[in-house]
Amino acid sequence: MIHNISRLQDIRYWIFDMDGTLTVAKHDFAMIRKVLEVADDEDILDNLAKLPEADRLARERWLAEYELKVAKATKAAHGAADLLDYLAERSTHFAILTRNLHALTEITLTAANIAHHFPPELIIGRDTTTPKPSPDGIIALLTQWQIAPEEALIIGDHEYDLAAGKSAGIITVLINQRENIYPKLADYYFPDCLTLLNALRA
Repeated sequence: MIHNISRLQDIRYWIFDMDGTLTVAKHDFAMIRKVLEVADDEDILDNLAKLPEADRLARERWLAEYELKVAKATKAAHGAADLLDYLAERSTHFAILTRNLHALTEITLTAANIAHHFPPELIIGRDTTTPKPSPDGIIALLTQWQIAPEEALIIGDHEYDLAAGKSAGIITVLINQRENIYPKLADYYFPDCLTLLNALRA
């Protein structure tokens, strides 16, 4: 893990995961897996992709309806709004890379009162690219921004966020976990957005 905070302070292209990173995680994944009949050791989206079309579409509709209810009740994570405001003042470019649908992501960001930081064209959901842990979404953003991998970072709370970042060659930041549970994948770790903000301000 890297400890040099000045490297983060110099980065002007920040890619954010959304649920559990910028917003308070509310998805009941145990219930989702039970309803969709997905084993604990299997990725939900991968499972759906393998189903016959009729089954897949029915389960995707149920999942989208559930996610919409969650999206409308979303709250920003502790310190997330202040972190975004601080970075925006430093002319930072923002993007969202999420395993949610694009439309639901916009609803979620609006409910959390942070949508103004993210132009729609810089929100990448599971319906516009191969979902994380694939690096495809990150590579698309680097191409859109016309920057090298070392000029960007991804910040998230899940192994998939960090794995995607590593595969794309960008800096990885783990957040909103009690400890660094992915030491081989996380270049930086902060327990929450406010702690990260205070480190950047130091």
